[in-house]
Amino acid sequence: MRSLSRRHTYVSFFLLLIIIGLLQTSPAAAGEGKKSVLNDLSSRSDMGISRVTFDFDRLPNYDLKTSGQRIDLILKHSAAGIGLKHLPEDDKIIKVLVARDLDNLIVSLLLRRIPSHVVATPDDNLHQLKLAIRWDDADTVRPGIVFDLPDMPAVRKNGVQLKRTSLARSHYKGNWTAFLQRSHTPIRLQVRPAYSLPDHAELPDDGLRGKYPEQWRIALRKADWQELQKLTAGAPTTAGKLLRGEALLRGGQPEQALQVLREIKLSDPRGVPQDRLHYFLAHAQVRTGQPYAALLSLTQPGDNTGRNTSWQPWIALLRAEVELGLGHADKALKALAAISPGDNEKLRLIKELRHADSLSLKGDYPAAMKAYLSLPEELTAERGFSLAQQALCCQMTENYGRAREVFNALAHLLPAGEDRALARYGELTCYEKQSRSLVYLDKLESLRWDNDGSEVAYRVMMKLSDLMAPGKTDAAIRRQLKDYRLVAEKAPIMDLRQEAGIKIAILQHLQGNNESAIHQLEKNLRDFKRGSLRNEAVSLLGELLPPTITDQIRKGRNLDALVLVERDRSLLIQQPLSWDFLYQIALAYDRLELDSRADKIFLYLYDRAKDRKQKARACLLLARNYLQLGELDLVEQYSERYRTLQPRGSDLARSWLLQLRARVARDGTKNAVAWFDRQKVTADSELALYAAQLYWELKRYDRVVENLDRAKKETTRLPLQAALWRAEAYYRLGRKEKALKYFQDLFNQPEAAAQARYRAATILLDKNKLEAGSQLLKEVAADTRDKRWSRLAADRLLSLTM
Repeated sequence: MRSLSRRHTYVSFFLLLIIIGLLQTSPAAAGEGKKSVLNDLSSRSDMGISRVTFDFDRLPNYDLKTSGQRIDLILKHSAAGIGLKHLPEDDKIIKVLVARDLDNLIVSLLLRRIPSHVVATPDDNLHQLKLAIRWDDADTVRPGIVFDLPDMPAVRKNGVQLKRTSLARSHYKGNWTAFLQRSHTPIRLQVRPAYSLPDHAELPDDGLRGKYPEQWRIALRKADWQELQKLTAGAPTTAGKLLRGEALLRGGQPEQALQVLREIKLSDPRGVPQDRLHYFLAHAQVRTGQPYAALLSLTQPGDNTGRNTSWQPWIALLRAEVELGLGHADKALKALAAISPGDNEKLRLIKELRHADSLSLKGDYPAAMKAYLSLPEELTAERGFSLAQQALCCQMTENYGRAREVFNALAHLLPAGEDRALARYGELTCYEKQSRSLVYLDKLESLRWDNDGSEVAYRVMMKLSDLMAPGKTDAAIRRQLKDYRLVAEKAPIMDLRQEAGIKIAILQHLQGNNESAIHQLEKNLRDFKRGSLRNEAVSLLGELLPPTITDQIRKGRNLDALVLVERDRSLLIQQPLSWDFLYQIALAYDRLELDSRADKIFLYLYDRAKDRKQKARACLLLARNYLQLGELDLVEQYSERYRTLQPRGSDLARSWLLQLRARVARDGTKNAVAWFDRQKVTADSELALYAAQLYWELKRYDRVVENLDRAKKETTRLPLQAALWRAEAYYRLGRKEKALKYFQDLFNQPEAAAQARYRAATILLDKNKLEAGSQLLKEVAADTRDKRWSRLAADRLLSLTM
């Protein structure tokens, strides 16, 4: 802190001098100034922290910016020194980039993970800027940079912490046969609410009853609505017209009631209590299919003296029932909350029933089921909407006994048609364990043919397949697949089509045809962006992908495997993939020479390795991949890191080979071989062959022989070029006996025969075996396929005759 304070004092002082200087010098002179020079970069890592040190000739001003896995240090009025070396990559820092930006120098660090905190501290005495990068636990590794399929990560950012994305899970995982054997699409009967209209005597009086003629009051007491309609026909008063509207409504003529009530509203709305008028008007509107007009009527202002609060419970109840009919569960609950039934027991029970209906509509099935069970059964006996909602709750809570009773009540209540057929189907199928008796199957078949082409027919078709699934023979499975496909294509209910599609995939999976199952599930997910069973489709697809991809790679179908990876990468990244599975994917990318893609996965594997052995395997893969990408320094780093992690590993020779190739590409053959000579290396055949090639180029024939003899011990046969090098190396070393033997081994190799025969002939002639040597020369001279050796042989023969 003292250093920082002293620096600020110096800066203030120098600013004053600069201002004075600017006043005394020309603009041109003022713009001149010596830049700070960045001479060196170094780094070291400790537990939980990495430190990067910047060495300058003098400290510059700077700005520090962090963005995820990138740090930008903007050094003002600075330049890079001659020979500035970049930081090597390590397990924390991927790359350091240094770039000029006008008068500034920008140093960018690309990190393997998001740091928790970054602090820059200047040191005036040492002319250094020290960057401290603090890390959280290893779990915060974000593989967005290192593992890209092409846009993996397995986690997403949440502040500075990283949390795993949600993963689709199904309790059928590993037991998909159980999914086949039951229905998953609940029966949802489309029944409109029966809008509650209490007895006339239960409604507020508003003072009108005492003004009615005696005949009207008698008809009201008897609830004789037909008679009341006759009595009020042509009634001169607005009150009489309002009573006529009520009589028509209660008598089952909502259209005529609506006409009468509209006339009152248009001609003399103030002649009657407003709440009563709007209440009956709303009833007439909703019963004639105008629910939104009804809601508007229920929100009309009351009398000038304020709304009659005695009407509030009935208005709120009707509003709740209208909202239920529209599917607005939350609005219905809000309206119900405004009802205070007081001592009215009937109103209280209706309120509780509609509350249960609202909970069911909202999807809170356990709470709704509890509410239904607490109510007297006679309350719902004639209310189709409530029975339909209760039936749904029974299915969702697996209360099958109650479900059968409710569906039975619906089957007797509903008029003939598809809803009644569905209720009958529900009564037949709501069992925890389904019957397979002939009588039961006949009843289902009858339902199907009596309602051909309807939702019931497709439900029966799928139910019959479910009961026998999976088939015990291929023929049975083919029949089930045919039925499921028909349902998946033709059923009028989306969830039913989705369920059938998933069952097709399960049957294909059980047959061992995972690729077809995957294609079916992908189609299912494309076709149904929503749906109650989407989670199951995603879960099954996620379960099938890894073994299928692994099997394709094992069979050499790398391209097919990677097509699957690319197509379903958004699903793959959501699940915990094993290290070995990712290793196989990376190898597939590598085999197809998709080096940049493979590199990202290799780095991800390196970061997530659980032990030294896994990390070493990743190092070797990275080294090989970086060689293909031309990142030669990184090849060296990871090759050396492999040997550090596995000093006695089975791939030591491989690590030396990769490093040697990188050095040859970067430093040239002579310097690379000089380095290799200083190493203590036990070579395998591949390394020995490559080293022999390099020694051959440098004409170091003793090392050629040494390496090729070693390679021959580890392989049954040397490559032709290597075999020729070995023979030639022995020849040039003067070891003629071995050279002759190895040349003779090549007589039957067309590509090397001419050279081998010529060399053998030369050796034989040197041993005074003139006849054998001359014969070989004649054979070479006669074979004009290799003109060079043919000409040499002819010239040698000519010299022998002279």
